[in-house]
Amino acid sequence: MKKLIILLFVMILLLTSCNINNILSNGESEKIKQMSTDILTCITENDKESFKKLFCEQVQNSPDFDEQVDKAFEYCKGTVYFTDTTINTKASGGSSTKNGERTEWHVYPEIPYFKVVLETDSGDMESHYYAIRYLWYITYEEDKTKEGLHYLEIELLNVDSMTVGK
Repeated sequence: MKKLIILLFVMILLLTSCNINNILSNGESEKIKQMSTDILTCITENDKESFKKLFCEQVQNSPDFDEQVDKAFEYCKGTVYFTDTTINTKASGGSSTKNGERTEWHVYPEIPYFKVVLETDSGDMESHYYAIRYLWYITYEEDKTKEGLHYLEIELLNVDSMTVGK
């Protein structure tokens, strides 16, 4: 019984230590907020070129990247509505350091909910609700071509999803 209590204590300690190490500073949260805002702004303004630039060079150079971007913009076609409260500044992720400097840092943020309104063929207005999840390598010192978005998943809530990138 004593061993079981010790084992439970150690597991709780390990689980809580993971959460403590992944708390983001205000500056880090602002980076995530800015990237999420940039993504939604590109979609709102139908700005495919700026959207493409958010992805890392490796993903941009993949053979079907332009086709994936076209599909993403077709998938979220309509008028996008979002506010600052739409943007989630929390994210899971990880990092590596060398000599006190962060050499690799990646995050998995989510934009949990935004609205897109489009006009149907009959002239009615229809609302759809989406979520976006993405993998962003903010820093990758060993290979700068990996800095940027690696993939972005757009989900039509509880219906379907599509992905841009790897």
